[in-house]
This record gives sequence, structure tokens and C-alpha cells, in this order.
Amino acid sequence: MLPYRRYPSRQRGGMILAAMFVIIVMAMMATSVVSHSLQTYRDAKRLEQLDQVKLKAESEMEVVYYNWKKQIFSVKSRTEIPGQLTSAGITVDETSVNTATMTPTLAKTSREQGEWTVSRSLRIGKPPATGQTNGKLGQLTEYTALTRAVNNHPTFGNVEYRMGRRFAQLDTTLFQFSVFYQDVMEFSAGSAMTIKGKVSGNNKVYMSSKLASAPIVIRDEVMFYETFNGCRGPNPDTTNIDPSLREVEQLQYRSTGSAFAPIFDPTPETSARPADQAAQRALQVKKMGEKENFLGGINVDDAKVAYGPITTLPDGSVVGTGAYPTENDIYRSVVAPSPKKADGTLIDEDPTVKATRMYSKAGVVIEVRDASTISASEFSARPVDVYVGVGTGRTKLDYASTSYLAVVATVNARKNVYDSREQTNVKVTTLNVGQFASVIEGLAGTSDPLLTNYNGVVYVYDPNAEVDSPTSAALDDDNRPDLNAVRLTNGYQLPWVEKDGKPVGFTLATDNGLYVQGDYNTVQNASATADTRNMGALLADAVTVLSGSWDDDKSGIKYQRDAITNAFLLDASGNKIPETVTSGGVTSNVYYKASERVASDTVVNSAILSGNTASSDPTGTGTINSGGVQNLVRLMENWTGRSFTMQGSLGQLFASKHFTAAIRGTGDANGLYFAPATRNLTFDEKLAESPPNQSPTTTKFYRGDYFIWHKGNDPTKL
Repeated sequence: MLPYRRYPSRQRGGMILAAMFVIIVMAMMATSVVSHSLQTYRDAKRLEQLDQVKLKAESEMEVVYYNWKKQIFSVKSRTEIPGQLTSAGITVDETSVNTATMTPTLAKTSREQGEWTVSRSLRIGKPPATGQTNGKLGQLTEYTALTRAVNNHPTFGNVEYRMGRRFAQLDTTLFQFSVFYQDVMEFSAGSAMTIKGKVSGNNKVYMSSKLASAPIVIRDEVMFYETFNGCRGPNPDTTNIDPSLREVEQLQYRSTGSAFAPIFDPTPETSARPADQAAQRALQVKKMGEKENFLGGINVDDAKVAYGPITTLPDGSVVGTGAYPTENDIYRSVVAPSPKKADGTLIDEDPTVKATRMYSKAGVVIEVRDASTISASEFSARPVDVYVGVGTGRTKLDYASTSYLAVVATVNARKNVYDSREQTNVKVTTLNVGQFASVIEGLAGTSDPLLTNYNGVVYVYDPNAEVDSPTSAALDDDNRPDLNAVRLTNGYQLPWVEKDGKPVGFTLATDNGLYVQGDYNTVQNASATADTRNMGALLADAVTVLSGSWDDDKSGIKYQRDAITNAFLLDASGNKIPETVTSGGVTSNVYYKASERVASDTVVNSAILSGNTASSDPTGTGTINSGGVQNLVRLMENWTGRSFTMQGSLGQLFASKHFTAAIRGTGDANGLYFAPATRNLTFDEKLAESPPNQSPTTTKFYRGDYFIWHKGNDPTKL
């Protein structure tokens, strides 16, 4: 029997098979691991690419938001927004959006990882709604913004991200308050004064009366930003004031005579006056956390740098265009025409500021012609140029046109009237509002350009050369240079033109001074209802109210002269002495006595936005007295025993540029006489609900959360 022997080759073969099996398994495992790693890597890179696409969609959303805000600030009406945004590469559709294509490709640029295709679209939502936000009435307009970013990647193909976001625009009229001031606000009435409606001051607020028997009664909230009657709160968050923290600084009117604290009484006609005035004041006086923006959202600091004085920086670069020599010019833009160079060409300015100018918004512009360049007969027949339309579409009416002849018949240009506060003659151009209303309303149903372009805003101004508020005692009335002004007469009923079933109102704006003679907007059109009253607004360098009894022939003053030298006689303060009744009882120029300008009760129903001449700080130099809020609307007559009632909104936004004389002592000796028995100032809430068309607004913007949309979504339900 042969012994058992192993066969090494068979063993080696089995081992090889086993090894091969292990190798195959390990290879399969390695392949799986590698495949998984590759897939993980691909997924990570795809997610990375998706993140880039998402960021691109977000950046495109910022483009939409930026251009949306820019166009809202710079266009003159909501209807212009779609066209302006379309020119910026954003499709605007007020009804729907084609979500299948998301509009044609609007931008396509090559990138390192392939090509990008982006689409931007904005849909205006339902009609604007009126509501209240933070105690203010405003108009809310909603928008839906949609963006799509697609990256054509060489490895992953099209990587796409669709994003949406809600935008909202809240427009609130500037006329939200009974009284609002950009600069220091001073109240110091010498006669009884009642203020109904909120008061807002972006600076310091001072309130007092000169007589305990003639108080200032405050019925609603007083909001201040810095201090109230020289007092600040114990900490920045407080809404009350602490008399122990009174500042040393006091303004001019508070440094002379007595000052009696205002009375806070929300319901004077229905209940007894609150006995604890400190507690009531704490309820009605509030410190604001931030200033109100009375310029429609304009960033004054940015505008100052980009369009202010032309300045060469250390690096040699030049900033500024010269459009706004001072910060005040930005605030005055609401009443001023667009700035021009010496050759008459426009100076480049901030488009947002330009859009807020009433000059830019006006559908009708009446401009006094240069009397020095035409004959007297020509000026008498055609004293003004009349322009219709806004922006680049504004055109001048032909002198022979029916519309021009009708308008010019309502105007009387450059009559000399003496202003006793400015102490100078004023070249006054008068617009008969009643006659102008008849012209506009008489065109109803026609395609006359005067009517089709009329939007409720009329800008009237006299650009003829003047010297700003000269007060030199060395000049007499005949030699002193003149100021220019506009006057409104016969304005008890304003022009009535409807748009969307509501009157557009009547806004009169001018760069000059403005006189309003007689009752204003006290009679409504027969078509008016409680919900559709015709609202008015007056905007000017300075506003003076003349009663219905005003007589131009009694406006001037003659001054006493030395019998030998013929020089003016001056009082102890260096002021010229007006002629009055002599000590012997002989009347001399009685019609020029201030007390002879006897006023009649007058009512003005309108918003008023004006400049003022600020009081000087008694701790500094000068003794300028602004006259306070009670004299922001100027008076020049003897109002003894008479009442001046204003229902509307009264605001100060800038320093007057032309009518800059300070208030002076009243009475015949000063040639300025007014002593109204009462001043009544009541906020007209209808101004907040339905302000005059194109009146100044403050705009705020809001953005909602992001959301994802899909191709099949109904855009009207997003």
C-alpha cells in the first residue's frame, strides 16, 4: 500500500482561488466606497453649486429691491414705475407673470463655471389700501418679486433656483400733524390759542403763553426729539421730561417777559380741565425715538456729499455738483425750481430730490416773464408764460391759444404792495383762484392740454431779480429793491377736477413769498360729500394771510424826516419813525397807520408748508425773534377783537430764503399791527386720509420673508 502524499499544486490552487475571491470582494468594496465617495463628492459639489445659484438669485432680488426703491423715489406717479423698472431690466406685470418662462432672459453673462441666466420680475398687487400704521394714515401698496437663477454647469447641467419675496410701500402724507417742525419749534402766543391735532418737532420744542389769561391749550400729543421746554428725560428711552434736567439754553422769546406753561386738556368742551397738569403732560408729551423724515425718505447727508458744493479732495478727485450750496437748499427743494447754471442749463442733482420738487410735479406752471427784456405793452398783454405737463413732456402754451388767453385773464402781475414785516415793497403777482377754477372746470369733456395735464398742482413764481429782504434804514420805499411774491384771491372755492371718482385737490406752490387774501377753501363744490371734500395745500418761502378787508392802498408807510436836512428821523434803536397822528391832533398820512389796516374774521382751510426765520440763541449774538409758531403764518393787519381760524396742517421744513425779516414789536410805532383775539388751529384729518394729489409724502419700505416658487405656481396666489 502506497503511503498518502499531499499534492502542493492543489493546495496552492485553492489558496489562489480564495485569495482571488478576497481580492474581488475587496475590489468590489473599494469600488463601492470609491463610487460612494464620488457620489458624495458630486452631491457636495452640486450643493455647493446650488448654494452659488441661490446666492445669485438672492443678489438678483437685491437688484430688484434697489431699483424698485430708486424708481419709486424718482418717478412722479405710480403709473410710471413699470416703464422705469423695465428699462432697468425688470419685467413688471400688474396682472400676472408667465411662470413657464419667467419672461425672456434679461441678463446673460459668462462665468468660470459655465453660463448664468437670470430673470427678474415684479408684480404689483391689488390696488393700494388705506390704513393706519403707528398712528398714521397711509396708503399701502404690495408687490411680489420673483427671481430665477440658472447655471448651465458642464458637469451638472442646469442648476436652477427660484425665489420670491414680498415688498410693501407705505406712503404717508407729510400733512399728518396739526403742527410739524424740522427745526426748533417755539410757541409763545400773546393771545389765546387752541391746538387740536398732534404736534411733532424734529428738534427742540418750546411752548408757553405770555399771558395767564390767554393760554395755549394742547388737546393732543406733543412729540419732540431733543428737549421740551428746555428739559430732557432722565434717560434716552423715557417719554417724560424732568424739569430738574433743564438746559441753560433758552430761545429768544423765552428770554423776554413772562412765560406761562401750556395747558394740557384733551376734552376742553366736555369735561373739567385736568387738575394735575404734570400727570396730564406726562400723558400727552412724548419723546420720539427717531426723527420724522419730512423729506419723503431722502438721505440729506448723502445728497449733500454727492450734489453739494464742488469740492476737490486731497486725492485729487472732485465731489459735488453745486446743486445744493447749503443743506437748507435740500429742504427748500420742495418749493424751489430745479437749480440752474449761469447759462440757464440745469445742474445735475439727486434724482430723488428732483422728484420731490413741487415744480417737477406741477401739471401747470405759471412763470412771470422778465419785464426788463420786453416792452411795457407786451408785458401788460402777456405778463406770464404758461407751461403744461410734467418732466420732459412739459410744453409752453402758445400766446394765441384759447387756454393761454383764459389763464392770463386770471393773473395780475407785479403790483407794488408794501410788506410791513419785511419793510419793503413787494412785487405781487395775483392769481384769482375762483376765475382759474372756472377756466379749468369749463374745459370739462375736452382734450384741451390745460385740462388733460392739470393734476391739481399749480406752480406760480416770479424769477425776476430781487434782493433778499433788505432792511437798511438808509433806503426809502422808492429806492429799496423789491421782493417778489404770489397772491391768491377769491379762493373760497377751489378748482374741482375728479380722478377715479375723487377730487384731486388744489396745491399752490411757489419759490416766492405767498399772500392768501380772504377766506380760503371755505365752500365746497356741489359734487362734494363728507368723504370727497376738495383739499388744499399751500407751499411757499413764507406765507402771509390777509383778511378779506385788506386794502393795498393802506399797506405802505411813510417815515418822518428832518425839516431841514430831509434825513430820516430815527428812534433810540436806530429804526425810522413812521408818520402818525401828530401831538397837535393834525392827521398826517392816516391811511398809512398800521392800526388803520383793520382786519375781518378769516378762515383758511388748507395745509401750509413754509419756511421761517429762526430765533437767535440769546447765549450767542443777535436778537432775531422768529415770532414762534403762532406767527409762522404771518399777519400784517389790526386783528384786535378778530379771529384767525386755520383748519388743516401747519409745517416748517426749511429756513426762508427771501422773506427773512424777524418779527418786530407790534403797533403803529413799528408799522406792524396785529393782535388777534384768538388763533384756532385744528388738524383736518381728511388731509391724512385724502391729501391733495402729488402733495409731499414720506415713504417707507418693508420686505417679507423669502419663499420658493415653482414653475406651475399661479403667480396671483404666491
